[in-house]
Amino acid sequence: MKAIPVFLTLFFVQAALYGEGDGFKDIKKADYAPSYASAVSTVQLNGYVSFWIQKSSGTGHSLPAPFKKNVPVKAELAVYDSEGYVDFKIFETAAGQLSLKAKFYSVCPYAAKGKCEGLYFGAEAELKGGSGAFCGGYFNEKDFLPFPVFFCSGYSGRDRLGVTFHREKY
Repeated sequence: MKAIPVFLTLFFVQAALYGEGDGFKDIKKADYAPSYASAVSTVQLNGYVSFWIQKSSGTGHSLPAPFKKNVPVKAELAVYDSEGYVDFKIFETAAGQLSLKAKFYSVCPYAAKGKCEGLYFGAEAELKGGSGAFCGGYFNEKDFLPFPVFFCSGYSGRDRLGVTFHREKY
């Protein structure tokens, strides 16, 4: 299990990450969770990511047209019983000139009587290559599971390039 205190900056979290290629990445082998932080349950992520382009007509944009559909994303996140702990997974993939680094979080902001209270989840998407963008959101359990639904896009000239996170196949 990999857990880190929430009060560590995201810069530190991102600096601890490594790896290249498609799929999920973990933090380095060092375990940042003290012995009293234990995972009491897990949640399963199960969804898809699709890449798309939205062409500019000069007066507006067309509907998004996918160029890589239904890339499967599956992961397990731990839920901790200790205040201030987070588990996260990183997923990386690419299509054409667009690369995606997605991060999924489970966050225990505070605990009472050995139970995480106020549990919430986060998802981030960073696009590089043909377009650059950084998007994300915070979700309650019902909005996050079985998979968060959102999109992230940026401009490539006048066109938009982006990804959509979705629960069902296109």
